[in-house]
Amino acid sequence: MNGIIKINYPFTILPTTDKETVHAPTNHTYFNLSNDLSSDILDHELMIKADKYIEINNILIPTKISDVENTPFDFRKSKKISRDLDLSFEQLKLGSGYNHPFILSDNIGTIATLYCEKSGRLMEVISDQEALVLYTGNFLNETIKIAGTNGAKKNGALCLETQYIPNNMNFDEVKTHTLKPGEVFNGNTVFKFLVKE
Repeated sequence: MNGIIKINYPFTILPTTDKETVHAPTNHTYFNLSNDLSSDILDHELMIKADKYIEINNILIPTKISDVENTPFDFRKSKKISRDLDLSFEQLKLGSGYNHPFILSDNIGTIATLYCEKSGRLMEVISDQEALVLYTGNFLNETIKIAGTNGAKKNGALCLETQYIPNNMNFDEVKTHTLKPGEVFNGNTVFKFLVKE
């Protein structure tokens, strides 16, 4: 069965403001398409339509825009998440895995896909936002309780967070987004679920 989960903004994070303020709302839903929460998402295949990603520092703050080419951050063609997950690569070491923003090449149509061969499930992400943060559940552990399991596990799920470019006010090359008094933020993200034949 195929289906769509549509997340519509605004979801009233900042319903009003009396002064101009920086904001970057997002959705932090976790996905594991395997139908087996005892398994991880490292065998899931991911595509992200992005030529650039943002490096982070040792406290996970986005600091520098870089090209994905010739790095583990090149998801322009679908690949298993585990394929380039070499924690000796400095940026992956800092995030204990993927925990990075990607700047989308464009936000027309599908911006990302996630596929689990074991279940045949395919998820398409369609969004009008300019960035997507990939977080591969690097800090999940058994202290986080999930019904029907012994608790979460590292890399047990991932997030694909559509949003404005994080920390955009500190990058000269991108637009700073603010919410002004009287304005309402509007954005759309659709998670579309399919079964691959």
